[in-house]
Amino acid sequence: MVNPSIAPSARLTRVLLVDGQPVFLSGLAALLDSQPTLTVCGQALGQAEALALLRSAQPDLVISGISLRDGGGLDLTERVRKLQPSTTVLIISSADELTYAERALRSGAAGFVSKVEGEELLLRAVQTVLGGDIHLSPRAASAVLAPMMGRGRPSASATKEGHEALTNRELQVFRLIGAGMSTREIAASLSLSVKTIASHRASIKRRLGIRHSTELVRRATRWVIDREASDD
Repeated sequence: MVNPSIAPSARLTRVLLVDGQPVFLSGLAALLDSQPTLTVCGQALGQAEALALLRSAQPDLVISGISLRDGGGLDLTERVRKLQPSTTVLIISSADELTYAERALRSGAAGFVSKVEGEELLLRAVQTVLGGDIHLSPRAASAVLAPMMGRGRPSASATKEGHEALTNRELQVFRLIGAGMSTREIAASLSLSVKTIASHRASIKRRLGIRHSTELVRRATRWVIDREASDD
């Protein structure tokens, strides 16, 4: 049946949703499907499922979280942009935006929006990136642009100190270490082998100048606590 409120020639913007939390996906899908110009063409909990839907559903926009059932949203962004350059990606996450916003842009996303923002801001972010512009919150935009104007700390692209020296995958592992997860638990969470996670841990220690595993856990835990405090 044709919706009389939409012109016969109008084409709905197809949106693929990706996040590791099914309840969040359902709520987001309901919100977007209520918009007259948008239609959710698929939902995925992980990267593999999302890439399969990318080929079959041909979305115009992918909205992805940072933490997925297998892999991470930033890795997914890079793969989406490589496989289908015309597809726009918007990252939505409760993770610290000052840490992830610039990484999202460098991965190829058109914007970053926090899960704690209201529906109105989320819909505005969607329309902004679909219009060909970049969306960041004023706080994140200031942090990203300040180094270019000679103010604030250097951006992640200008320095390789602290956690900014970590790759996207290593930062993901570092965050999960700080959340109290063991190597085996992290491997299961990311659908990777224990050997691969152990390799990431060794690389993280090397990049951060950490000698012992206990120091790695302490640093990661402190980092997670600091990120949570900055969001309050």
